[in-house]
Amino acid sequence: MIIREGNFSVWMPLETISQEIETVETAAGEVKFRIIATHPPSSRFVIAYSEELDATLQENPVELLERAQERIISQEGKANIFELTGEENLTLDGYVGKNFTIKN
Repeated sequence: MIIREGNFSVWMPLETISQEIETVETAAGEVKFRIIATHPPSSRFVIAYSEELDATLQENPVELLERAQERIISQEGKANIFELTGEENLTLDGYVGKNFTIKN
């Protein structure tokens, strides 16, 4: 799948595709994430990305990714409807990222 707006490509199962926008609050302000997901049977594969952040929001990217992960796991504040089963921190061209697996 090629994400032209984010200028990247990713391999993920191509089934029904959905798009959403989620806002994550941080100490430095809010960040809007674009979310693209595919929905194969009994699964959901999600890619989330944001526009380039200003310097204040880039000061603690790990915190930002942790908050985004918490938001996905708790589904907008509901008490953990998913269980985190694995996670990996990533770095690509100096940008940090996070890969994690959840189940319900």
